[in-house]
Amino acid sequence: MSGGGKGGGKTVIGYDYYASFAGVAGLGTADALIELIVDGKSVWRPASPVLRTTAANPYIFVLAATGSEGAEKTYDGRVYFYWGTTNQVLTDPVLTKPGRSHPPYRRRVLVVFEDFYCGFERDSVPNMQIVYRREADQQTVVATLDNGQVSPMAVAAEWLTNPVTGVGLAASKVDSASWDPIAAALEDSQATEYLSVALSSGQRLREALNRLRNYSDVWFRVGRTGKIEAGRVLIGEEPAGLPVITADDLTDLPDLNPVTPAEVPDRINLKYVSESNAYQERIVRFDDPAGRIQTDGERDQETTMDWIVRDAQAAAKVTEIGEQAVTPYWEGSISVRFARWWDLGLQVGDPFVLEYAPMGFREVMRAEQASGFSSRGGPVRLRIESERRLRPKGADAGVDDPVFEAPEAPGDLEYFHVLQATSAAAGGEAYGLVALAGRSGYQTRYASLFWRLNGSAAFSEMGTLISFAVPVKLSAALSASGQDDDETGGILIEEYVPAPLGFGDIPGTQSEEEVLADNLLLIVVDGANYEILTVKSLESPVGDQYPVYALRGRLGTTKGDFSAGSPAYLAFRSQLLLLTSGAWSSVANASTTAERTIYVKAQPVGAGGTLDLVDATEHSLELHTQLSEPVIIDGNAAI
Repeated sequence: MSGGGKGGGKTVIGYDYYASFAGVAGLGTADALIELIVDGKSVWRPASPVLRTTAANPYIFVLAATGSEGAEKTYDGRVYFYWGTTNQVLTDPVLTKPGRSHPPYRRRVLVVFEDFYCGFERDSVPNMQIVYRREADQQTVVATLDNGQVSPMAVAAEWLTNPVTGVGLAASKVDSASWDPIAAALEDSQATEYLSVALSSGQRLREALNRLRNYSDVWFRVGRTGKIEAGRVLIGEEPAGLPVITADDLTDLPDLNPVTPAEVPDRINLKYVSESNAYQERIVRFDDPAGRIQTDGERDQETTMDWIVRDAQAAAKVTEIGEQAVTPYWEGSISVRFARWWDLGLQVGDPFVLEYAPMGFREVMRAEQASGFSSRGGPVRLRIESERRLRPKGADAGVDDPVFEAPEAPGDLEYFHVLQATSAAAGGEAYGLVALAGRSGYQTRYASLFWRLNGSAAFSEMGTLISFAVPVKLSAALSASGQDDDETGGILIEEYVPAPLGFGDIPGTQSEEEVLADNLLLIVVDGANYEILTVKSLESPVGDQYPVYALRGRLGTTKGDFSAGSPAYLAFRSQLLLLTSGAWSSVANASTTAERTIYVKAQPVGAGGTLDLVDATEHSLELHTQLSEPVIIDGNAAI
């Protein structure tokens, strides 16, 4: 293949490379085929998942080619997807070509590519991702799939009892009395507890189960009867009847050390694999500004959860992890008389109350390790830690006991806008909504978002807002005729009163890479339109006004005319929560304004409780099918 160039008479020769190849994508039998992703781009995705029960084995699909030779074009070729059944037979022309001998790869998901286009002058196979689902292959607990997600209990059951994909223990080794209630509880919390579990390499069973615990707060152990028991970390209020260890039960002074607010993290960065972003890595963050105020510097904690693929679940999980991580606690060890330890029935993983009267100490603790006991009844050495997600039971206040005020319950959000995102801002998603909110007090930790159809009284939850933008307003009018790259500092903003939280965390200057990546955004709204600007620098204030140097009309928006006093938000792009729903397509395409209108509420949540949904301000939103122009759809925001 060649093409001639003008003037110099050069001839440029290049080649389009094709390849036929195969690979095992996983162990077990697949149930649904979802998507093919090449170099981070979705190149094939059916309108609905292809089901093994209604498809041939192999299931064959063709990638249609576009573009001309020697120029950029899409991937093409024929793909054979083998489901990994127990009786499958190879029929594709690649592995069955004369002279080749391959086993049928039963109980292995096999993908074969025939004449796959690798690229122009690219002589290697690109990065391939085949997305499929399979149910946990086990008969121990009752668990259903939730949009392709699976119960952690079903996963653990497969690992323990399946002879091919697990260690093949007898089902009688599983303590159903402890497993069944937990499986039922997780079944009622599928949106936040179910996972997309995939092991990319061999792991020891103990390591895999401990990794599962990090996601679901479910733990496993061998009980005193020899069966494998399951339990959950306690959340909420201290339950009645916990075992109590007192000073009389100890053989030595307790070794207890406080972990203070200066030692716990004040920011949690959670990395996950986003289904809505072609299974690429995304980061959500939980901040504890109050903890940052108490000490100098930032104490970040990095957490990776690649078994989470749903954006809303990642947002909820980082809040759950963050609220525990920023809580001060006690850790240490105690030595307990063997007879007392045995009588209480304590094992590693169990919570108990430690009451040590000489120190006036009372705390719900969890036994993390046990050692030191012997057949002669020597003391048991327990490594212990506070149960941080448990509120202690109230105690009768004595005469000299100090009185502590209960945390203030959160009120309604001070500032709230919802925008219909452009295609660029939504990553190609249709009918994506972006919620922008500001709080006036730290008593609000996050907000749950709900929506309802026009004419319906029932609300549906659509996401969790864990990152609050910084509300500001324009100090001077902003003209549509202004420069695309504003180098005058003529864009002036000022803080709202009451002063919004988080303004001091906004960096003054963005690096060139951050500017190109649209890291920090200024979003200006006026009730009918909005414009997204990329902040290059935020200058020191002159009086109450902060000059802003910015790139205008970013992420698919256009420059607009905005008057002084127009509301705006400073927000990091990575913190923007994109909300989507399959139900919005029919709403946005309705014929009347009333039919296109939905209603949204933000329900603040804090340490002092949750605002009643009936007390949250309701905002009317009109959905639009046109995403090329930015549309502000909330006309009665509180800001």
